[in-house]
Amino acid sequence: MKARPFACLIGSVFLAVGCSSDSGDGGDAGTVTEAPPPAANATLTGTVAYRQRIALPPGAVVTVRLEDISLADVKAKLLAEQVIESGAQVPVPFELNYDPTAVDPRHRYAVRAEIRVEDELWFTTTRVNPVLNDAGTGPVDLMLDMVRR
Repeated sequence: MKARPFACLIGSVFLAVGCSSDSGDGGDAGTVTEAPPPAANATLTGTVAYRQRIALPPGAVVTVRLEDISLADVKAKLLAEQVIESGAQVPVPFELNYDPTAVDPRHRYAVRAEIRVEDELWFTTTRVNPVLNDAGTGPVDLMLDMVRR
């Protein structure tokens, strides 16, 4: 006979929990019952540098790109880009904000960079710098090679 009051108590608890949850079908608009979803952006950080002992002149522009390099013989798909118009010297820090939902776990991603002065290419990456699925989310230290002579 004691089992029946216990079963009623358990049933009441389940009923109370079920009634108190927000089903999202028009409850009180002024009440927030759950945290908002996280932002759709993620950030990949790092630095851009080169080995030569020369200073960048004023007006140097550093461009860093996050690209999908999965498909051969096709231009890489751009996921994020940062253009830094800087008189600062290396290492130049960068932050690439990208949408993590655009990252396909089956694809390969890389970061590349270049430095231009008055639209003339001075430095560029010459190696693949894998990120995300291949190598994690950074920080990424890019070493550029000189192309200007």
